[in-house]
Amino acid sequence: MNKRGAPWLAIIIVAFVVLFAALIYLAFSLDDSQLSPGDSDTHTECVDNLCIVVDGPGQDECPSGGSFCGCLDTDATPDVPGGTNYFLQGTTRNVEESRSDHCFPTTSRLIEYVCKEDKSIFELEMTCESLGDFVCFNGACVRSAEPLLDCIDSDGGLRYQVFASARNSTAVIEDYCLEDGRLGETFCQLGNPEILIDVVSCSALGNYICELGACVYAG
Repeated sequence: MNKRGAPWLAIIIVAFVVLFAALIYLAFSLDDSQLSPGDSDTHTECVDNLCIVVDGPGQDECPSGGSFCGCLDTDATPDVPGGTNYFLQGTTRNVEESRSDHCFPTTSRLIEYVCKEDKSIFELEMTCESLGDFVCFNGACVRSAEPLLDCIDSDGGLRYQVFASARNSTAVIEDYCLEDGRLGETFCQLGNPEILIDVVSCSALGNYICELGACVYAG
């Protein structure tokens, strides 16, 4: 036997044994989730703009359960579910941005924002005059001869989860968030031309925080 080759053979055998032992150790030390990262007991889905956790494997549609995940248009109504509401000023938001309907300066053109099926925000342009005797005012088409002697609330009252504004003959005030996290909700009272403000804590509604002039679910 070649004695000069024997040490190298012994080294190879020892290295093989060490490598085999290391593979055995890794096989028993890693759990199923590490060995199969694609398999999970739960996944997330976006349902009615809210991220929920669903049992069973699947593709995650949103980052975490309880968080806002879709696209929301505050001027969507039962009559105009898609949110293309030229007669009501609204704010459209998704997880990336927020856009409020507004008028082009010194014109009757309205920029209306709506949600698309893929949860992105789409911009529409409308000339209010094409709808009849209308002009653009405060992000909505209003009748050009409409008297502003009374107070008008664009969301119809104390709707803390909807960003809106109130206007009268002298001012337009939008709902807003205070520095301490409370909401300033603008509203009107019948027969009173003044714009009123109700300051509330969004946390009183549950797991809500003030964001962009409305109480939104905190997740």
